Amino acid sequence: MRNAPALVVVFLFLGAFIIPVAEMKFRKLVPWLVLTPALLSSSLVFVMRARVWSEGPIRFHVGGWAPPWGIEMFVDEYTTTMLTAIFVVAVPVLLYSMASIPHELSPHLTSRYHALNLLLLGSLCGMTMAGDIFNLYVFMEISSLAACGTISAKGSRESVEASLRYFLLSELGSGCILLGIAIVHTLTGHLNMGLCLESMPYAASLAPSNVAAAAGLVSIGLLVKGALFPLHIWLPDAHAAAPTPSSAILSGLVVKVAAFALWRVLNRAFGSEVASSLRIFDIILLMATLGIILGSALALNQVHLKRMLAFSTVGQVAYVFLGLGLDSETAVRGAFLHLINHAVAKACLFLSAGAIWQKLGVSSIQKMAGIGRLMPVTMVCYSLAALSMVGIPPLGGFTSKWYLAKGALEAGRPFYVLVILVGSFLALLYTFPPLASSFFAARTDFRPVGSDGFREAPAAMLVSIVILGAACLIMGMDSSIAAQIIR
Repeated sequence: MRNAPALVVVFLFLGAFIIPVAEMKFRKLVPWLVLTPALLSSSLVFVMRARVWSEGPIRFHVGGWAPPWGIEMFVDEYTTTMLTAIFVVAVPVLLYSMASIPHELSPHLTSRYHALNLLLLGSLCGMTMAGDIFNLYVFMEISSLAACGTISAKGSRESVEASLRYFLLSELGSGCILLGIAIVHTLTGHLNMGLCLESMPYAASLAPSNVAAAAGLVSIGLLVKGALFPLHIWLPDAHAAAPTPSSAILSGLVVKVAAFALWRVLNRAFGSEVASSLRIFDIILLMATLGIILGSALALNQVHLKRMLAFSTVGQVAYVFLGLGLDSETAVRGAFLHLINHAVAKACLFLSAGAIWQKLGVSSIQKMAGIGRLMPVTMVCYSLAALSMVGIPPLGGFTSKWYLAKGALEAGRPFYVLVILVGSFLALLYTFPPLASSFFAARTDFRPVGSDGFREAPAAMLVSIVILGAACLIMGMDSSIAAQIIR
């Protein structure tokens, strides 16, 4: 389908606008109206993926106007990989939200929340497929505003403060990006990334300081959006205070799309040679190293389960930036593989944490003893996701870290293999004790939340958790899946 790139975004945005209207007379249909646009868009993604792998990149010109006058949507192998990650996580999360959100939000807020989720997902897809830097910025602003709405949906003081903090820091990053885009347009006369790439070497020879300023501003802004240490300070509170489905999307997708956008802009607008000459990749490597070590260390000190998972995202997303910063073919492929593995694993962890809180009222790591005996399916899936995040074979996280380490050796930088090993050991320290106590420690003082005792979470929530937990295992055991993603 020639219009597939645009329709992926249109279906999600239409769903976001239809849901509040449908709520007036068809309230019971609202949950299904959430899932339907996501399923339609995901089916188009798989169609595009097959076409891209067989025929090459898709360039869709909105309205039939080609660059430099028109807007281009660009879909290549890496774009379809990012889109696949979005929908592999988003569909189970939206299914989960059908059962969880009525327990987390007031009834009059649920439809608005679902609409914001679709708006957020549509803007993330738009960012991923944007072929010019200004429309990347437009979709990014939509995603930031939608994310603020989902973070503050509970209306509590903590969620509102976290949303405000995210908004302020996100808009500071957006201002840097917009200023950088203005400089790029001044230097090259273009906003389309492909045309910018053609003009950038000449611009760099004439005005190297201006090119450096533009690249620096855009990079800083997207690093804030991607929560790379030490620009992560908005992340822990936002992820911990948001409703459970929002935590999964924020941690699993929002920061990953920002990392993808940075890699896309540096390679398709500035060019890897210009970015390397400006030492941008070296700066990213330094920040990623600090993020892997210190993000994991901060997670060790947390007592609240969702805050621990949020701080672990600071460490885990740094692996993605590490692979992109190494800028070798194997390392970049490992970064994309880890992007999917961590997105799936972290979504599973947050959804499991939400189920534990809903059924048992437990949100503290210290109170997880014995949970594995009461909610065995949930905790088995939680364990698979946690151990995948650590990098234990044969789970998906091991495969992606293997490729990252191999890429570091191919780039002649064995130091980063040590960084990966140290980060994985620290991740084991903060994930294994809760797992061990949940299965092997005895505890009988639980008080069930609700009238159905200690049974597992509702079917929609449990199915979502099982899908994501199984994906963690399948991604590691079936090497053909990894080969298709990183070929």
